[in-house]
This record gives sequence, C-alpha cells and structure tokens, in this order.
Amino acid sequence: MLIIPKLRYFLSIILILTFYRALNAQFNNQSYFEYLEKQFHKESISTNRYLIDEFVNYLEIFPNRAREDDALWMLSLLQEQYKLYNAQLISLLKIVFLYPNSDFTPNARIEIHKLLTENQNISLNIKKDKILNAIDKKRSAKSYQDTYFDFLSFLYEIDVKELHSFLLDEIKTYFRIFSDNPVNGDMISFFAGNTFEQDNKIANAIACYRKIIALFPESSYRWKAQYQIGYLFYSRLDSTSSAMDNFLEVINSFPMQEEAVNAQFYLAEIYDKKLNNIDEAIQNYRLLIESFPDNPFRLTALKRVAELCRNSGRFEEAVTSYMQIFEEYPDTDTAPSALEHIISIYYNHLHKPARAAATLKLFGSYYKGHPKADEYFFQAAAIYANELKMPKEAREICVFIINNYPDGRFAEPARELLKKSGN
Repeated sequence: MLIIPKLRYFLSIILILTFYRALNAQFNNQSYFEYLEKQFHKESISTNRYLIDEFVNYLEIFPNRAREDDALWMLSLLQEQYKLYNAQLISLLKIVFLYPNSDFTPNARIEIHKLLTENQNISLNIKKDKILNAIDKKRSAKSYQDTYFDFLSFLYEIDVKELHSFLLDEIKTYFRIFSDNPVNGDMISFFAGNTFEQDNKIANAIACYRKIIALFPESSYRWKAQYQIGYLFYSRLDSTSSAMDNFLEVINSFPMQEEAVNAQFYLAEIYDKKLNNIDEAIQNYRLLIESFPDNPFRLTALKRVAELCRNSGRFEEAVTSYMQIFEEYPDTDTAPSALEHIISIYYNHLHKPARAAATLKLFGSYYKGHPKADEYFFQAAAIYANELKMPKEAREICVFIINNYPDGRFAEPARELLKKSGN
C-alpha cells in the first residue's frame, strides 16, 4: 500500500517523538536497544524504513555491545524487506565476522547463501565462491578489533564496486571505535586510498595516502603511499612537478623497494614523454635497466632507450640496446622486431652491409619458423653475393633455403642465385 507524502511525514514525526521520549528517559545502550526492538516487532511497514536509519545510528553509537549481533540481524531483515540487498549483505557479513559464536551466525550464513543465489548483481555473482568460502570458514576466537580488521580486509580483498561505499563507511567506523590504538591503521588507510582511487575520487585517495605518510612514518606502507601519490599526480592529474617530487622521494628514501623501481621507470617516462628531455630520459631508463634485471618494466625501458637513440641519430647505441633485447629476451614478441631494427640501421644508416647480412642470417637461424625467415635468409645471401662478393657464404645460405624451405616463395630465387654464385 502506498503512503501519501503527508502521512509519511506525519509517521516520521511520530517515530522521532517516540525516539526522543525514550532518550530522555535514559539514553544508554539498553534503553535504546529496547526501544528499537519494540518498534521492530510492531512490524509496521510504514515506519520500518525509518527504523533502518535508527538501527544504523544505534550501531554507530554503541559498537561492540552485548546485543550488537541481535541489532544487526534485525537490521538485515529490514534491509531485505526494502530490497537493500548490498546493505543487507554487509549486515550479515558483520554478524559472521564479528560474532562467529552468535546464535544468529548460522542463520546469517544461510541468508548470505540465499542472497547470493537470488541476487542478479553480476559483481557479486563473480565473487560468489570467494564470499561463500569465507563465511563458511571456521573462525578462531579473536578480539573485537582483530575481527573488525578481518572484516575490512575481506571487503577490500573481494573488491566489489557496489560495496565500496560500505567499505569506506566501515573504515571510518573502525577509526572512530579504535581511535586510541588503531592497529593496522596504515594498512586500512591504504585500503581506503586504493578504493577511492578505483572510484575515481583522486583527491580523497591522495588524502588517505598522505595520512599514512604523516601518521605512520615507520610503516611499510609509507613508500607504497608515496609512490601512489606520485603515480596519481602523473597518470590522473597530469601534474608533472608533483609527480616527480614524489617519485624522487621514493627512489631516494626507499631504493630497494619495488615501488622505487616503478618510480624510476615513470620518472624516465616523464622526461621522455612530458618534458621531451631525451638525455635525461635515456639516463633514467638506463638506471633501471642496469640496476634491476628482473623488473617487468626493464624490457619496456630497453625498447624505449633503443627507440630514442635511433630517432635521435645515435645509431650505434640503438644497435647495442636492440641487441640486448634479443640476447636477454629472445622469446618475447619484441625480440624479432629488435633484430629487424638492427638490420635496417646497419644497412640504411651505418652502411655496414656485412653486419646487416650477419643479422639477417641470425634472424633466420633463431626464428626458423617465422614467416619472414626464408626471406631474410635470401636477403643475406643476396648481400653476400652482390655487395660483399662472398659467393661461398651466399651459396651456403641458398642451399639451406632450398633444403629447408622447398615450398617457400624464395626457394626458386635461391636456386637462381645459387647458379649465379658459381654452383
């Protein structure tokens, strides 16, 4: 049945007046809970929507009290009534995580199973197994603060976008409850920063990361926060100067951390793509290349150094970098093109046909199954025969093409070149 606006307003006034009478009588946990419980069992569809807010208010004012699990259970039923399924899931998860031994926990598990089965939310469906495995797991006795941290960690780990706002609200509640001793506060602040970042609230994210730097100076999350600030200034705010300051702070203060390597790469990229300072870009890329052989950015840095050197006419340096790519990353998609660049540089820029021919032969020998392998073998043979006047080398390659690529399009040209080379 629809409630007309004036009646809805009138009912809300009645509820508020009733609430304040209860508060005036004795504003404490017990009286507030009894008031809510009484209102809940009246089962008035017109007032229950407002009662949801009152339960939320109660839980914020009186966390970790004797009947918090009871209040959460009643709240979850009200949320279900109004199809507030994401909020209901949070209430049920809090029962499971914060009160594993509660009489309501078995029913909370059942309701979560039902909720995930019936709810068509795609994000929740993707994480369904992870959620169910977590709630069915037997939990050992822990302090309320530890269980709250586990709850926040779980919400962060499952990373459901529709639950981000709930996670951020729960993080605020955690800091309010445990303001005297916010254990793992640095990690939880990082959770908040990363969540804001995903929701494209960049200013909020930076504020959370700065909070870690200011309030947790010894934290292992400090360099992560410093790096994230730099990365956000670079990638999202296009603030080159601020990005560089933060990247340099990470590099200088935390040189052995993975974030320092990433900061080194992006610092080089700033010089490269934002400031067009080729010398500084190459120098910073090379610092990464030489110091961090196992970093995933190293191949990209090598490729970029080679490109910058080639484009600026530093051809010998370009060849060195391209050859390093082939020697150290021969089975990547980048390696064949690196050899092709070397061939082009030797033949077209450095005018060293012997080096070009040797590299063509190297390409064909290492990448025998490549679509251009026989073509490059033939080009090498042609250079040996026509430019270098080395018929023996040309004949050897032609025989190899005829024997190994008999159906290829260069088999016949190889036979003709073989005849011309004195066979």
